Amino acid sequence: MDRSFGATYALAALSVLGLASCGGEPAAEPSTPSPTASVTPKPADAPVSSTTSTSARPSIEPGTIPGTGTFAVGTDIQPGTYVSDTPAGTTCYIARLGKKDSPDPLIANKVNKGRTEITIEKTDSFVESRDCATWKKR
Repeated sequence: MDRSFGATYALAALSVLGLASCGGEPAAEPSTPSPTASVTPKPADAPVSSTTSTSARPSIEPGTIPGTGTFAVGTDIQPGTYVSDTPAGTTCYIARLGKKDSPDPLIANKVNKGRTEITIEKTDSFVESRDCATWKKR
């Protein structure tokens, strides 16, 4: 056997063994994960936010104001004197409001326990009612 061939064979064998002991391959550049986006579809029965809803407001029976909510005068409700027969001991809040963009839209408000009466003027823009029985026009 030729000495140079034996030395070359020995070096090759050591190189292979050296690579095998460190994982078999030279280290690769670390890969950077590519960004991914995930989109979660909205269920068909998920509630729609009030800012994007196109559904119509439930109709209000003429001559009444629901016990809780904010209502446009001349559109949702009509001016006049209304009575709420809220049970004694139950707190009822009602407010007459001017234009929304007014620095102070509050015209007048009441907090009563039990039966409450209010007169809504045609110059009022909105009425807000909370925790009252249905208002009925007199």
